[in-house]
Amino acid sequence: MFGTSKDQPGRLGQPITVRGVQVSTGDLVVADTDGIVILPRAEAAAIIQRADQRAHHEERVITGLRAGHTTVQLYGLLPPDDNAQEKRSASPES
Repeated sequence: MFGTSKDQPGRLGQPITVRGVQVSTGDLVVADTDGIVILPRAEAAAIIQRADQRAHHEERVITGLRAGHTTVQLYGLLPPDDNAQEKRSASPES
């Protein structure tokens, strides 16, 4: 006989371990071709909320990039003096 065999019936509602990660009843399991994410039930809502916040932030960054801004500008990475210089050189008055 090939394949798996069982000497006893399976059990429902019991935690399992998959590649070292425990999965319990009620956990959220999301999988695609890139991998699998397991969110513990008690933390799933907070994790999803943070993921939504990050997605909105990334959309704002993408919108800024499409508008012609650089990531340095969008993230405010220029030293204060450079920011002032950039604003002067970008203003229509100069």
